[in-house]
Amino acid sequence: MKGMIRIIALLTAVLLTAALCGCNDSAKTQTATEAVKGNTIILEPDVDSYQKIDETTLNITKSILETRLLGMDINDFSVSVDADKTQLKVVLPEKDDTPETRGLLTAQGKVTFCSPDGEVLMDGSVITSAVPSVDTNYEQSEDNGKEIPVNGYLILLNFNDEGKEKFAEITEEYMNQEISICMDGEVLASPTVYAPITDGAAQIMGDFTAEDVTRISTLINCSPLSFPLRIVESDSGKKA
Repeated sequence: MKGMIRIIALLTAVLLTAALCGCNDSAKTQTATEAVKGNTIILEPDVDSYQKIDETTLNITKSILETRLLGMDINDFSVSVDADKTQLKVVLPEKDDTPETRGLLTAQGKVTFCSPDGEVLMDGSVITSAVPSVDTNYEQSEDNGKEIPVNGYLILLNFNDEGKEKFAEITEEYMNQEISICMDGEVLASPTVYAPITDGAAQIMGDFTAEDVTRISTLINCSPLSFPLRIVESDSGKKA
């Protein structure tokens, strides 16, 4: 999601409910194992034919997909590895079988921060948490003569010590410029840096919806997959 987005270090936002807190929410420890009914989606590793994916890796992938779905507050689902140990079967309630959910299932989930010319500055492994939030006191304003489209929804990022130091360097170097937060090479947000961020905490604010900040936070919080997945069969014929 491109556009004028402000990154600031002050954490003045009011958090959304626990249901929106992504993969680190301890309340979401259950794993749905059986869905009574719903749409079936068959996934397989999107790799070259000579690459063999073992059962252990598929089971790790299964766990990550379950965590992603729970992070989106989807509970009545099932994820299983097929008998041949080559595919994953996901059953979702029809109401939750959306392009956003399918994108969540197929995304490899590698996060990077990039310069205005596309150079990778650091990766998402230095992020310790991404939390969807809302600032109920925020009012739309103008910066540098340009109106910033915002509605109060934002993402709170926190970095480990390595990330804190690196992000401080990046925000000092790219003052008044956009840096892109990307996932699998696609831009999630292109915030403009208005101040160096040296405390290891940042807000990403922009033209987001509640669904946007929940989905992005969930993907950032979850481990990336070892490989991308593709949909090879589904009941509804929908595409991710």
